Order: sequence, then structure tokens, then C-alpha cells
Amino acid sequence: MDEPTSHMKPLRWLAHLPLVILPFLAAAAIEGPRLQHQVEGRVMAALAAAGQGWATFTVAGRDVEIRGLAPDRGAADAARAAVTATPGVRRVDVLARVPQP
Repeated sequence: MDEPTSHMKPLRWLAHLPLVILPFLAAAAIEGPRLQHQVEGRVMAALAAAGQGWATFTVAGRDVEIRGLAPDRGAADAARAAVTATPGVRRVDVLARVPQP
């Protein structure tokens, strides 16, 4: 039988895998901080437009964590809704404290 063709040699494909992955890793390293900065600006504007000045937040990539002392449960829900609707946001965690009635 003839020698197997190159598409039948998986080790040859695996040897070139780092060359395929490298551009994606470089793009993430270069564009990641810029994207996070854009998301921070959009979240800040969304919270201000929704009148949620009590809320503080942190952004990690495209994930947002909302903290602070919310006036009531409705305010915390409004902050979540405003940030969730913000372009570029993937996940929103609300860790805000709500005073007990």
C-alpha cells in the first residue's frame, strides 16, 4: 500500500497548530484592554442615564460587577437592567446591599 497522504498524518497538523492560534492570542492581548476601557465608559454612561448614581462597578473584560448601597430592590434591578442592555457587556453580577425595611 502507498504511503499515507499528509491529511492522514495528524501529528503534522498538530505541529502547525501554534501558528494558527498565535494571531488570536495576539489580538486578544492587544485589543483586550481597549475593549475593557470602552465597556467601562458605556457602563458609566448607562448607569448615569438610568439615574443610578449610588452604584459603583468594576469591569473585568466584558463582565461587570455592580456594588454599592442601593436605596431599594427596584434600584438594584434598574441598575442591572441598564448595564445588561449596554453594548459589549457579557455578564452582570449585582452585589449591591439593599437596606431592610
